[in-house]
Order: sequence, then C-alpha cells, then structure tokens
Amino acid sequence: FSSLSYSARTIREHDQHLASILSGIKANFPKENTVLIDPRGSFFYSYRHAQFYLPEYKAYLIDPRVNKRGEKWHIFGTSGGRTFRSDTVRMAPNAYMVYLLDPTDREYAAALKASNARQIPLGGELVLYYQRGPG
Repeated sequence: FSSLSYSARTIREHDQHLASILSGIKANFPKENTVLIDPRGSFFYSYRHAQFYLPEYKAYLIDPRVNKRGEKWHIFGTSGGRTFRSDTVRMAPNAYMVYLLDPTDREYAAALKASNARQIPLGGELVLYYQRGPG
C-alpha cells in the first residue's frame, strides 16, 4: 500500500506505463526513421529501456545539464543492443525524434510543449512527445 518508488503498486504502475510508451513508439514511429532521445537520464524511463526492449531503434542519452564541477555530460547512444559514446546524434534527414520522458517530470514536459513538440496521447497521463529532425 506504500507509495514509495519500490512498492508493489508503483512497480506495477511503472511496468504498465513503460509497456504503453514502448508500444506507442512501435505503433507510431518506423524504426528506420526514428531516434529515441533520453534528455534527463531517467532511471525509470531511459535509453537503457529502449536498448533492451527496442534494440531495433537508435536511442541516445543527451543530458545537457552541467555537473557540480562544471562538466557537461557525454552523449551515449545505443544501436542493435550495443552502447557507444558519440559527439553528435546520427539520424536520417527528417527523422522523428521521440523523447523518452518520465511521466512525472512535469518540468520537462512543459519545456517540450514550449518547444512545439508534437504529442501523441497514450491514455491517462501518458503522452509521447516528438519532433521531426532537420531535413
């Protein structure tokens, strides 16, 4: 009955949300023309989940924040289940960029809305945010 992140209820809820997000990606975005972006390094909805459950998609961790020592994060990517470090996001012209987002991260959802990211509702509070890349 706990609401802690490791309670049976919240684990079940997480698994349902993750399944909806992954299904939404597969149903709406072709693997050949889609890049999944993890903008925050979430533990619960991350590029690592995409690496495991959607290995046919390219996924990147692109966290623009600066750490306490003034250092920027590196870009990490996945493709075919393998991890690599990158200086840039490699994507086809006009590819979809789909943002992997923790549904509780209201701050980043607001930033995506402000950047005119498009939305696909998945039911309840779940939404997929995406944009088309430069073409």
